[in-house]
Parts: sequence; C-alpha cells; structure tokens
Amino acid sequence: MPSDRPLVTALINTYNYGRYLPFAINSVLNQTYPNIEIIVVDDGSTDHTSSIRAEYEDKVRWVRTENGGQGHAFNIGVPLASGELLMMLDADDTWLPGKVERMVELARQRPEAIMFYHRFQNVDPQGHRLGAPQPHALTDGDYRRRYVRSGGSWWSPITSVLTVRLEHIKRALPIPTYALREGADTLLTDFCALTGEIASI
Repeated sequence: MPSDRPLVTALINTYNYGRYLPFAINSVLNQTYPNIEIIVVDDGSTDHTSSIRAEYEDKVRWVRTENGGQGHAFNIGVPLASGELLMMLDADDTWLPGKVERMVELARQRPEAIMFYHRFQNVDPQGHRLGAPQPHALTDGDYRRRYVRSGGSWWSPITSVLTVRLEHIKRALPIPTYALREGADTLLTDFCALTGEIASI
C-alpha cells in the first residue's frame, strides 16, 4: 500500500450493543478509504453479540474478554492494533463513508499533531438528527498550557470521533480500569492534550 495510504486500525468496543453493532461494523466496511483493519473487543456481552461474529469472521478480528468496562476494552484492543493511525468507534455509533479518508489526510497535513478529531451528530433511534453537530467550538493546536490553566476542564472529544497516532497512545496504557468502567476516552484525550498537539476539522 502506498505511503499516503497508511494502515488504519478501527477499534470498536462493545458491551451488550448487539442491536447496533452491525451498523457500526458496516460503516467501517463501507469507507472510501481502502486500507483498514477492524478489531472488535466484546467486553463480556450477555446479549446476542456473539451470534454476530460469524457474519464478519473474515472481515473483523474479534476479541472476547470478561467484562471490565471501556478502559479494559482499550487495554485489550490497543496493543493488538497494527495501524499507523488508530480510530475508535463505540458500537452504538456509525461513521460517514468519507470519515477515514478525511482523517488520514488531516494526519498527513499535520505531522506534528498526535490526536485528531471532528464534530459528531446525535440522532434518534430512527436516524433523525437531534440538534446541531457538536461541539460548536473545536480545539486545535498546542493546548497544553490552556489545559493546565483550566484545571483540566475542556470539551474533550468523544470516543467515536477520535483518531490518534498509535505509537503515542500506547504510552497512556494501561488505563486504571477500576475507576474507568465508562468514560475512558476522557483519560486518553486528556493524555493527548497534555503530551502533544491536537488537530481538528
């Protein structure tokens, strides 16, 4: 694969989201960008999630673990990634088809940045938009000094909009799962805000 098409790892974490998971996986498979590996970490689901595995056996690397929360799923999934860039996706979210291509291009344009993100659109169960895309204001550039002055208060990006350079984010592991069964994405984004530059679109 040409150097301008680096491997991207899409990491999907799921717990009892079997009703949404196929939509999340398909949104990655339908990307315009061709060089993606998909890792699904099933964090001990007790619903029908395991029955979905066979449908994607040849397209997805599937890892099942005992339930330990989002941080635990990241601790399991991130070290398995092979991509230059790691893009995270919650199982109840989906990506628009051009998302990966645009984020790879942003990473190419901004080699000094370690984390990249974009706005997201909330929808109802029928897929209808709820409100305007969020957040209204985006953080871009070296945010370290402002982060410290704010006491760590900022609109940190949610899991499904995050792209990080894999080798950098590995330094944040392991996440202390006892305290972060949910919201572990905040720890990762705070780590990036304190250790490098951010790029957003």
